[in-house]
Amino acid sequence: GTLDEVRIWSGLVKTDFSDRFEKLSGNEANLLAYYAFDEATGSRLNDLSLNDREGQLVGSPEPTWQLSGAGLQPPSDLRAQVN
Repeated sequence: GTLDEVRIWSGLVKTDFSDRFEKLSGNEANLLAYYAFDEATGSRLNDLSLNDREGQLVGSPEPTWQLSGAGLQPPSDLRAQVN
C-alpha cells in the first residue's frame, strides 16, 4: 500500500474531517507528530510538528518513494457522513 501523509494526535476524538485536504502548519493543538512524506529519498521522516519526533521507514524490501497523485483540494463530488 501507499501513504501520502500521517498525522498523530493526542487525546482527540475527531468528528469533523473537513480539514483533511489542508496541509497543517505544525503547531496545531494536540498534534503529536506530522509526517508529510515529502523527503523523496532515504528512510528518515521529518516531523513537521513542533515536537521533533523523527520517523524511520523500515521494511523488507526497503520502502520506495513515488510521486503522489493526492491533491490538497477535495474532489467536487466528495460526500461524507459521520454519525
